[in-house]
Amino acid sequence: MNNKKILVVDDEELLRDMLVEVLAGEGYQVDSAENGIEASELIMLNDYDVVATDFFMPKMNGLELVKICQGSFPDIKFILFSGGGKELEINVNENCIAYKGQKISVDLYIKKPFSIDDVLVSIESLFS
Repeated sequence: MNNKKILVVDDEELLRDMLVEVLAGEGYQVDSAENGIEASELIMLNDYDVVATDFFMPKMNGLELVKICQGSFPDIKFILFSGGGKELEINVNENCIAYKGQKISVDLYIKKPFSIDDVLVSIESLFS
């Protein structure tokens, strides 16, 4: 049994549920949230190893979520996924994301659409 705990954050219910099911099937302990506010509340209450979050979500986007959590929870690894957008600048080599003058660094960036295998390999690479 894998003891790694992952939080999946996405406002698209079907994608969120699919990721939860696949990751749980791989033995990870998985929780989910539909937006950054719900995710930040879960992060305060649980000890996650990885937070995999969509960028564009209502209420609180992925950039805001990562920004508020990185200072308080430096051991959490962050994966950000997005289909992109004209205001979103990504430096893939440095996993640096810029949006409307704000910048963050994440452990991994995955472009949507993605394959489940890509997500699994990416998550496994964070633990090796």
